[in-house]
Amino acid sequence: MIKPYVEKFPTKTEFCRAVGILPQSLTQIEQGKRPIPPKVCNALEKLFGADKKKLRPDIFGEPEPHTHPKEPAQDPDASLPARTDNSERTSPPGQEIYTT
Repeated sequence: MIKPYVEKFPTKTEFCRAVGILPQSLTQIEQGKRPIPPKVCNALEKLFGADKKKLRPDIFGEPEPHTHPKEPAQDPDASLPARTDNSERTSPPGQEIYTT
């Protein structure tokens, strides 16, 4: 993916100098051992009008739309009817509430 841009320079060293990386880094990028750094994407955009979204969609690309949006969190008590009286709460049989 970076090869067409490297080939526009007389040497790989000149390419590296132009985009601000070491030749060893370029070798690792070409071998697929490391992704194209964001600063290189920015440099390629400035130098050649490269689309950095295509070079690094994980960083510069638009987020994908959610196919299953999360529903808003709901209060578990929201579905219960509101209490209309001021009576004390009672516990179900066998689950008495004790206060000290």
